[in-house]
Order: sequence, then C-alpha cells, then structure tokens
Amino acid sequence: RSELGVYFMADRIVRLILSSATPIFSITFPRAVELHNKKASSAFNYSARWAIGGALTGFMILISGIIIWPFIEALIMKFLTGINLEDLRSTLLVLGVLLPLLLCWRFFINWMLSTKELDMAYRISVFSGALVGLIGVHNMGGAPTSENLAWIALRAEISVIIVATTAILIIKIIKINSKQN
Repeated sequence: RSELGVYFMADRIVRLILSSATPIFSITFPRAVELHNKKASSAFNYSARWAIGGALTGFMILISGIIIWPFIEALIMKFLTGINLEDLRSTLLVLGVLLPLLLCWRFFINWMLSTKELDMAYRISVFSGALVGLIGVHNMGGAPTSENLAWIALRAEISVIIVATTAILIIKIIKINSKQN
C-alpha cells in the first residue's frame, strides 16, 4: 500500500533526525545519574535544562523543514515519481511535531531512568504508548492514510508522556505520604 510507504518514509526522516541526537542523550545520562546520587533535584534541574534546549532545537528544525519544504518537494519531483507529495507533506508535518516533543522528552527519560524509583513509571508509560498505537490502528478501519498513521504515532507518544508524568506524580505522592506515616 502506498499509504504505508509514505508514512514509513516520513517516519524514517523524523527518526533519522531524532537519532542524530542519541550521542547527546548518551553523554547526558551518566551525568544525570551522578547528580541524582548526590541530590535528586539537581538531576531534575540538569535534565530540565537539556530538555528545554532539546525542545527549542526540535522546534527550530521543524520550522526550518517547513520553510525549505518547497525546495525539497522540487527535488523529490525531479528524482522520484509516483509519490503523493500532498500526503508526504501532511504526514511529515504531523510527525514533525515529534521533533520538539521527543527531543525534550528524551532528557526527562534520562532523569526518570537515573533513579530506580521511577523505572516503573517509565515501563508503564511505554506500555501505554503501545496500547494507544494498537487501539488507534484497530479503530482506523480498513483504509489507513499516511496522515492518520502519523496522528496515531503522535497520540501514542503524547500518551507516553502523560502516563509517565502521572505515574511520577503518584510515586512522589506515595513517597511523601509514607515518610509522613
């Protein structure tokens, strides 16, 4: 199906950009662990600063992509045939929102994984994202479009963030309450 091909092409472009930040995530993780071992709030503040930088970088990449899209589209038309450029454009735009979102979120994942107490929050959130993705595809019906698949991916990632944040809050509340008792 050509819709799947368009979705996977757009997804691979976005994932390529995201994976280019992996060395930064890898470098910052040990520091988050070290800071957490000294003082938990220091690890959070460190990760939050990096997360703000990640979000801003992702936003700049997204805006740059929107600005240069007409030139990219001209190259695609010149060298590739049979691609529905309108579908590719709309799919890339939806998936492009993942850039600031995930370039920010990955630093918070580093913070979450810097402590064993939040490991379960991370695991639950990943499961929720998979579940949202499966339900989204199931409810889509027989004719998925590349843009619909992109929206499902975006919803799944947002559910991961919401569930992880909620789980972190619950864990912190339980910890506070257990200290008071």
